[in-house]
Amino acid sequence: MSRRRKTEFVLSEIHFICFDIETLSQCCGSFQKGFRNADGSPRREKITVNIRKVPDAALIATQIFSQQLQTASHPGR
Repeated sequence: MSRRRKTEFVLSEIHFICFDIETLSQCCGSFQKGFRNADGSPRREKITVNIRKVPDAALIATQIFSQQLQTASHPGR
C-alpha cells in the first residue's frame, strides 16, 4: 500500500504557510510522541497540520494545478 501511495500521487494544490508559535498552537497537534527507534533510541515526535485550522494571516500563497495540466503530464490517467 505504501508504494501505491507514493507512485500514484498527483499534486492538485500546494499551500505556502508561515509557521510561528501562535500558528502552530492553533492548527497543529503531535503524534508518535514517546515512540522509540528500532535500536531503542528515542524518536522525535512528529506534528500534524490541520489545513482547515490554519489562520488566513499565515497562508502566504496557494497554487492550484488544473486537471488538464495533470492529464497532459500524466497521459493515460
